[in-house]
This record gives sequence, C-alpha cells and structure tokens, in this order.
Amino acid sequence: MINITEGLAKDALPHMQEFINNRPSQFPDVLSAVRHAIMSKTVLDNRSAGVSVPSLIHSAWDEIKQEEIHVWRTDLASTMPFWEQWFEDLNEIFFSCLARKWIFLSDKDNLDDSLYAKAEGGKFTPVIFQRVGFNMHEDQPK
Repeated sequence: MINITEGLAKDALPHMQEFINNRPSQFPDVLSAVRHAIMSKTVLDNRSAGVSVPSLIHSAWDEIKQEEIHVWRTDLASTMPFWEQWFEDLNEIFFSCLARKWIFLSDKDNLDDSLYAKAEGGKFTPVIFQRVGFNMHEDQPK
C-alpha cells in the first residue's frame, strides 16, 4: 500500500469536503493547474507536478466567457457517497493477501496501533520516506 491505511483514510474523510471546496474548479491553462499543485503542496516536486498534473485536467469550453478553460478530469464531489466503503476493511484485505507486504508511508505516525503491532510482529515491512507529502511517489520520484 502507498501512504494510506484504513484508519488514516477514515480520519481524513471529514476534511475532504473542505479540500474540494478550496480547490479551484477550473484553470485558464495547464501551467496554472501545475502551479496550483505546487503552491498548494499537493505535489512537492516541481518536475513531477509538470508531468502528472496535466493528465488530471482536460480542456473544456466556457460558454459564458467564450474561451477554453481547463477543468479536473475527475469530479471528486460526485464520488463522495462511495468514500467510506472504499476504505472499509482495507487493513484486513491487505493482510489477507498471501504475498509479502510493504506499506510505504510519508510519516511513521501514519501507522495506527494495530498496524504498528503487526509491523513489530513482522507481518509487513513499513518503509518511511522523508520530506514527502501525500503524493509521495511524485514528491521523491528517484
């Protein structure tokens, strides 16, 4: 798993509406969307933001302004009814897999007590990355 655990995800859900409300719904161009990702610390690595953010938006036509704009490809608000169930039993499902397990985390505090005990018991290997945010795979691409 990458930087998410069942407890962490469920704890974050009440804050998602605020995240969506504070996120611009459109941009005048792709570069503005990239800049937003960097300034909001959504992606900490400038080059990674330049590569990944353009795929998160698409062009659309603003009928009122009669100009091209760029909007998010995914309407996060429309997925809200499913958020709780996405993370339900995530830890249990993770541990039911027979393969060797790693959890890549941006902070050791992202392990709740039950996961910490399982890590101590050798049930999985936690890998902690330094100086990364939620998009850790982009914040430290090397």
